[in-house]
Amino acid sequence: MVLLARTLTRSEFGLFALLYAGLLYAQGLQNALITQPHNVIGATRAGAAYNPYTRTTATTQLALSVLLVIVGSLGWLAAHVSGGRRPRFSPPSCLRSRSGRFRSSPGACCTPRGDYG
Repeated sequence: MVLLARTLTRSEFGLFALLYAGLLYAQGLQNALITQPHNVIGATRAGAAYNPYTRTTATTQLALSVLLVIVGSLGWLAAHVSGGRRPRFSPPSCLRSRSGRFRSSPGACCTPRGDYG
């Protein structure tokens, strides 16, 4: 990660971090829904009861994989159709100084002024 952060630009590293977080989320989902239940419940099954449970677990794994591929493909398609344009980030006005740069004061938006802006 450190090498990537040093070699990539901020936006490229941000994109990598988002994609990596998505992969970790998908892996955690797969572990929680399929792998661990099979390891716990499947260990108590024997003989004829084990085969149908494993077959059902494998079918669920396949369905989850197909769902994740569809979601990823839709995300790729949305990025492709938009031409790679990113939405503009507009910080709250209380964080911008008159020059348009960010203020360094961490409590700039925490002051109760009534107009919140």
